[in-house]
Amino acid sequence: MKKLEFYFDLSSPYAYLAHKQLPALQQKYKVDVVWRPMLLGGVFKATNNKPPISVPAKGRYLHHDLQRSAKQLNIKFQISPHFPINSLPLMRGAMVLQATQPEKFMPYINAMFDAIFADGKPMGEQAAIAEVLAELGIDAQQFAADIATPENKQLLIEATDKALELGIFGAPSFIIDGEMYWGADRLASIEKLLTPA
Repeated sequence: MKKLEFYFDLSSPYAYLAHKQLPALQQKYKVDVVWRPMLLGGVFKATNNKPPISVPAKGRYLHHDLQRSAKQLNIKFQISPHFPINSLPLMRGAMVLQATQPEKFMPYINAMFDAIFADGKPMGEQAAIAEVLAELGIDAQQFAADIATPENKQLLIEATDKALELGIFGAPSFIIDGEMYWGADRLASIEKLLTPA
């Protein structure tokens, strides 16, 4: 069974679109998909990159392209009025749950992605995070305490450093067969690799 590593940040709309496609890919080809959280802001800083939306012409294009892509893929999507968000607490939370409560990791990722890009909630705000956590049966106060410990902060730093070591500069990025693919549109190329000859 091939392993497909998915490097993502919950703040990335293209990572959201890729995330929505991965379960079907996983089922169709029996590929082992491994979700790899990282801090996109840290990646941008380390690589002297910047969010595409910060370039006006590119930002206008991306708004159109995201809507078009979501419609073609039949994925519920909206550009949140709160976009872009500070994803640091969300990504620290992803790392903590993946390490300590793996059974809650995917429900958390699904819920947070949907809250941001399907429902347009202000997920950079503590109250909004607490609301989604409550729906998942996760105690918001404990969550806040957990993501604030030095040990758990280090988890995200190390994960982001690992992504950088692999040459990753944006999200979503994929690693399969030792090769990196960047962008949700590269799933078509990945599917060709998975298709039996």
